[in-house]
Amino acid sequence: MSQRQSCPACLKPDLTQSGYHFHLRQSHDPHCTALYQELMGSSLHSNDNIDSDTGNPDELVAFNGDAFSGPDDYVDDDFGQDALAQEPPVQEDEGDNFDEQEEDLEAAQAANLETSWEPEHPDWEIAKWAKLQGAGSIAFLDLLAIGRVCEALGLSYKSSNQLNKIIDERLPGHPAFHCHEVIVAGKAFKFFSHNVIECLTVLWGDIDFAEHLIVEPECHYVDTNQMIHHFFDMQTGKWWWCTQEELEAQTGEKNCTIVPVLISSDKTQLTVFCGKTTYLVYMTIGNLPKDIQ
Repeated sequence: MSQRQSCPACLKPDLTQSGYHFHLRQSHDPHCTALYQELMGSSLHSNDNIDSDTGNPDELVAFNGDAFSGPDDYVDDDFGQDALAQEPPVQEDEGDNFDEQEEDLEAAQAANLETSWEPEHPDWEIAKWAKLQGAGSIAFLDLLAIGRVCEALGLSYKSSNQLNKIIDERLPGHPAFHCHEVIVAGKAFKFFSHNVIECLTVLWGDIDFAEHLIVEPECHYVDTNQMIHHFFDMQTGKWWWCTQEELEAQTGEKNCTIVPVLISSDKTQLTVFCGKTTYLVYMTIGNLPKDIQ
């Protein structure tokens, strides 16, 4: 077994003879560098005294040691031949996989953002709490000002502006208002409206309404013989049953879902805008019970 030693220059322990030589040659420590130069200088000086004309160049010369140690210390040392015998690992061209890595990173970030905005996740809970504090509250800013609180909670935002940007650009929201100008009797009137399809999508996609949505007509009776019908919500009326049968006959499909669109209007006086009168148009769907509409 080869003897192990420590470097006398920097005191690095547990070095084999070849490892000791390699350490001195590669070290950036000035003491190790000086020791290496000194040992190599003495080795070159001893080699200069050898008469090169007396030997046969084709004859193998026995190894008698070097400047670091004698031949017995190198008996069990393979001089790195095992590492050279192994095939080097094949390295993939990073340039070829750059696009795939970038796509994987974007997909991971999107998945992380989608997951972090699920209910009961800190991202969602903190954002909900911040918005319920009101526009004038500074509690949210005081919370984010605490050192490393964003990292500890795993938040995807570090300021109120970043949170608002995520809500506006990355999360589904309510439909935007569109302004229309109509000329009636020479006077211009402005109308503000939502896209009806977008409103339907929001109502159907609201998780608060998911358990209350009605997707098929129902029959209710007030007597055990089922002779007297009980009408209370839209899905219990005859219209829904007749429309359901007509729709399935036209499409040839079963289990179709009807979405009744209910529109109403009401005269409203705007006290903030100099007492102007407006006629608001409200829209909802008959798939929600009356107490929710």
